[in-house]
Amino acid sequence: MPLQVGHFDRVDSTPRVTPILHTSLSTARGAGGPFDRAVEDAVTDHAITQAEADDYLGSLVEADRRQSFLFAGLAVSVVGRKPGTA
Repeated sequence: MPLQVGHFDRVDSTPRVTPILHTSLSTARGAGGPFDRAVEDAVTDHAITQAEADDYLGSLVEADRRQSFLFAGLAVSVVGRKPGTA
C-alpha cells in the first residue's frame, strides 16, 4: 500500500492488526498493561479520587479472583520501506 511519508514520495507499507486479549489481571500487568499507571495518573490529574482509584483497582483484582477479568484491545503497526530498497 503506497503512502506519502516525510520526504519520500512513496513508501511501500505493510499494515498489521494484532488483537490483544487477557483473561488474567496478572498476565495483563505482566504484558505491560498500564492499569496501575493509568489510575495513578488519573488521581494525579484530579480526574478521580484516591478512593475511586482504590475501588477500581480492587474491582479488577476481584474480577480476576472470580475468573471474570477481561482485557481486550487492538494494536496496529505499519512497516514501511522506500521502494527500491531492501
